[in-house]
Order: sequence, then C-alpha cells, then structure tokens
Amino acid sequence: MKNKIMLAILITIFLATSVYAFGISSPFWKTNPLVMYPGQTITADLNLQNNVGDEDVTAKIQVIEGADIVKLEKDTYTVKARTTDTMVPITVSIPREATENRHVKIEIVTVTSGEGGMVAMGTGMKVEFDVILTNVPEKVQKQEKILLWGGIGAAIIVLLAIIFFLARRKPKQVERMQETKTVIRKRSRRKHR
Repeated sequence: MKNKIMLAILITIFLATSVYAFGISSPFWKTNPLVMYPGQTITADLNLQNNVGDEDVTAKIQVIEGADIVKLEKDTYTVKARTTDTMVPITVSIPREATENRHVKIEIVTVTSGEGGMVAMGTGMKVEFDVILTNVPEKVQKQEKILLWGGIGAAIIVLLAIIFFLARRKPKQVERMQETKTVIRKRSRRKHR
C-alpha cells in the first residue's frame, strides 16, 4: 500500500514539473469592447505566448463568430518556446451600412503531431469581445467631404487642361494641313506645265 502511495506521489510530482503554459492576450474582451463606426477598418494584434517548456507550439486560429467582419492574415502560427511576442494580426472591417453591434469569438487551439501522422488537438482558448457601433466622428466626415471636393476639383482641372491642350493643338493641325495642301498644289502645277 505504501508503495502505491509513493508511486502516486512520484507520478504527481513528475506531471507537475511538465507544465504546459500556452496563453493569449487580446486588446479587447467582454468588458473592454472594440468601438468602431460604420465604414471603419482597424488592425489589432492578438498576442500568443508560450512561457514555460522547451517545445515550440503550433496554434490554429479560427473565427467562430463575426467571420464576415474579421479577417485573419493566416490561420496557423508557430509559437517558439519561452516567448511572449508572437503577434496574430486581425483586421476588423465594419460595412458602411452597418447599424447593429456585433459579437466576435475567435478560437485558438494548439495542434501537435502524433504517431503515424495523426494530428492531436491540445489546449483550446477563446477570445470574445463585442464591437460597439458609434457615429462617424465629425472630423472623419469633414475629411471625407474634403477628399470628395478635392477629387472633383482635381478632375475638373485635368479636364480643363485636356480641353486647352486639344484647343491649342487643333489650329496648328489645321495650319499644317493648309500648308500641306498648298505644297501639293504647287507641285501639281509644276508637273502639269
């Protein structure tokens, strides 16, 4: 009986020393939502961490909710052992016609290769946050108007420059044509004499 207890204690100590500490941090969470306005796009980083252990970890990332507004640069990342700086860029784009707040859920699962080419799923975590819609700031509205009127003004200037160029070019072409006709007439008169 004492041997079994000793064996159980040794196994517990052995398992306790092989700690697996994979984690993720996010700039947004349930009580710290992302606030955006319709038409806005932002890129933020999730931070994968592999603090303890000597093995690299492969993490597979998937957008569970909000896939229509959240895009991942890629879905698999290798997190080096004893690092805390593997960044996962996520791009959140709110359509201009959006009127409702959204919920985003991203799942991160560690993946390990097993015997015979089998793939085993390991630790799983979720990042969840809300995207709260707000009105377009006045500054952005003014910038959009300035860009619109600036673009219209630039188009008018280009159009006027083309008209001016063509108007200047046309009299020269007419003048050249008249000179060419005169030269042809003179030549034809000489030939007929």
